[in-house]
Amino acid sequence: MPRALSFHWSHQGNAWFKAVAARRKRGDRCRDLEAQERKALADLAAARAEVRAMADPQAQALHVDSNTVRTIQAVAMVSMCLAAGYLIAFGAGLIWPRPRPGGAS
Repeated sequence: MPRALSFHWSHQGNAWFKAVAARRKRGDRCRDLEAQERKALADLAAARAEVRAMADPQAQALHVDSNTVRTIQAVAMVSMCLAAGYLIAFGAGLIWPRPRPGGAS
């Protein structure tokens, strides 16, 4: 009986060592894959920044984000439309004045 028990423990011990060795191999492989992933993500971020800079040269020249440039353009367009409306209304008032009540002009 002790001999069988001894064989059983040695078999379990070998399995344990194999499992530990497999974990080490898997751990090394995972660390390598994670390092490759970090490098790929860094390369991707650099490529995105380069494409973003080339995509909007005006923003790059002004050293601002492209969203800021678009917001300023939108505000300028709305302001120009409002100013044009005021000028047209003022011009129309000068050309066609409203008659005053009581007949005085």
